[in-house]
Amino acid sequence: MELEQIKDEALKSIDKMITTKAKADAINFLRGTVLAAVKDFADGLAQALKNSSTGKTGWCYLRDAYLFPGLLKIVCWGLGKVLDAVAAATEKEMAAEAAVDATAQASEQEGNDAPAAQPEQA
Repeated sequence: MELEQIKDEALKSIDKMITTKAKADAINFLRGTVLAAVKDFADGLAQALKNSSTGKTGWCYLRDAYLFPGLLKIVCWGLGKVLDAVAAATEKEMAAEAAVDATAQASEQEGNDAPAAQPEQA
């Protein structure tokens, strides 16, 4: 198979791959793995900025000691809050889909297990 054929086949079946569960897994990966790594990097960068501020005075000291480290913490906090909100919405969506699926399965079973209608006897 050529690369174009593989790409075309993947594009044809992409709707089957994008499910609510896949979205939830992606959000959990971003929250658990990526955000944790970003926070670790931001903490190291903030500490390096604070260390570099020791020989500075005035605005440069404030920039390196407080402004940039504070901005890094705020960005990480905000990103975490956004991911938490998206994860909560995704969980609600999954619960709603599960309820619809359960209702559909119950109605299918009721239709299959129902006794045949009997004509009235006079």
